[in-house]
Amino acid sequence: MTRHLLSRHRCPVCGGNITKVAVDGDKIKGAPRIPVLVPAYCDQGCFLVLFVDRNLAIREAQPALQITSSETFDG
Repeated sequence: MTRHLLSRHRCPVCGGNITKVAVDGDKIKGAPRIPVLVPAYCDQGCFLVLFVDRNLAIREAQPALQITSSETFDG
């Protein structure tokens, strides 16, 4: 397992910074589908999904939907 710290990226929600996100580089490089989706938080607390390519670069960051309890689900 090779731990890799992803580069800094701007949060699409608040403009803050996404930092200190560590991933297993071997798993991402060997993943069957690219980009790999990685959950993360920005320094202001926004919950995000990062789209990471085989070069361990963040290609895109999007806000993640967050369900806080099963009571909010009608299905």
